[in-house]
Amino acid sequence: MPKAIRLVGVLTIICVVSALSLSYVFNEIAGPIIDEREKEAAVGMLRDLVPDADDFEIVTDDNDRIIYYEIIKGGRVAYVAIPIESSGFGGPVRLILVADMDGNIEAVSVLNHSETPGYGDRIETEPEFLEQYISKNLIESSFTMGTDITALAGATVTSDAANRAVQRGAEYFMLNFMEGMEDELLEREREEIFAILNEVRPDADEFGYEIEGGQHLYYTIMKEGNVVSYALVSEGRGLNGPVQLLTIVDEDGVIEEIAVVSIVDTPGYGDRVETEPEFLDQFKGMSLTDDRFEIDDTIDKIVGATITSMGAAESIRNAASKWIELFIEGSAAAKPSEEDDPDKIAILREYFSEEYTFENCPAGSGALYAAILDNEVRTYAIFSSKRGLQSDIEVLLFADLTGIIKNVVILSQNDTPSYGDRILEEDWFTDQYIGKSLNESVFNPGDDIDVLSGATVTSTAANDAVIASADTFKSCIQKGAGQ
Repeated sequence: MPKAIRLVGVLTIICVVSALSLSYVFNEIAGPIIDEREKEAAVGMLRDLVPDADDFEIVTDDNDRIIYYEIIKGGRVAYVAIPIESSGFGGPVRLILVADMDGNIEAVSVLNHSETPGYGDRIETEPEFLEQYISKNLIESSFTMGTDITALAGATVTSDAANRAVQRGAEYFMLNFMEGMEDELLEREREEIFAILNEVRPDADEFGYEIEGGQHLYYTIMKEGNVVSYALVSEGRGLNGPVQLLTIVDEDGVIEEIAVVSIVDTPGYGDRVETEPEFLDQFKGMSLTDDRFEIDDTIDKIVGATITSMGAAESIRNAASKWIELFIEGSAAAKPSEEDDPDKIAILREYFSEEYTFENCPAGSGALYAAILDNEVRTYAIFSSKRGLQSDIEVLLFADLTGIIKNVVILSQNDTPSYGDRILEEDWFTDQYIGKSLNESVFNPGDDIDVLSGATVTSTAANDAVIASADTFKSCIQKGAGQ
């Protein structure tokens, strides 16, 4: 039985978007902070989009990176221009969204993209598509594809990417420019998850949720006043973007149902995770605490949609990590001693002398070790792994006390010889992480990080492991590990 946690509300399902710092919200909701390479192009574009503007003010974060623009008319801020992004068919689709201070959209224009000529690039060559957004309101419109917005025929994935970017821009605008709009965002999320649970669990009497620290932990499904099931939202990396799932389990963590919250992969291929229910049905009856959710091991992939299948399995593994952290008594708080994980200690001894001792901070699927000498923390070593094409890619990352990466080591992989195994042979791949910050870097494949040609899945998995290491670092340092 899960440990008792106060039930905050019933007949309500909520996903909290907390009022975070400006730069953090922008990274998480709107997209990567625009870099200097795009600055000149963006300003020139804004002069064309708002020709009667008096001036343009650049708003930066604490590291002097641009996060949005203020457009000045008559001595006041008349518009804001927000760079936004989402994953398209060929990579990131970056747009700039211009709105007045009431949320009315003045313009949406393309900054850059890598979409297929003659298909996805029509978001730029056929202005009618983006013109659909003009005069719509960021607060009032839901920007529902097929209702509010018409997709480009033959370019559905790209159209969806552009529309998701605008939706994220709307969230960012409401959080940062409209005081008190957090409740509106919660309401929208509540309606979406409420509809999913109503569909998959029509037998329920009511639903509830638990929040802590400004974010949702899980949802509850109730009958006759008792909690009978729990639901967790999680995601994995698909081909074109996140595969977000809602996993419903009984009180012992056994999977009862899985529903798709969102998926943006190729229609007719990756979206078969949703349209072919037999794939997700494989997970039913499996245990979040006891089973491994590995493609071609315990789970059969969808032929022709391997990467999306792997993304779905990763999403379930992430749900399992969340379940264990929340509901297995003491699992999130326990601090293993060196004897609890001798394999990791043995690996660390290859890099540190016997004078060093180690303090372990477990976080999710990773673990951070503070390397201590003379009672002082000298460096951090972080273990993490993510699923590659055929095996887990295990990574050991070393960082200084400020989170600057000093080395990245691939500990193991068993992907395709002459392809995936090149990650062990081509040092430039891991060398590109050295000097980057676990606190500030985004690690976007194809943008911040170059992937191995012919080994995209393997190198993306390694990059995901580095991202997981960054999450572990931030989680543990916030807890004060090794300080």
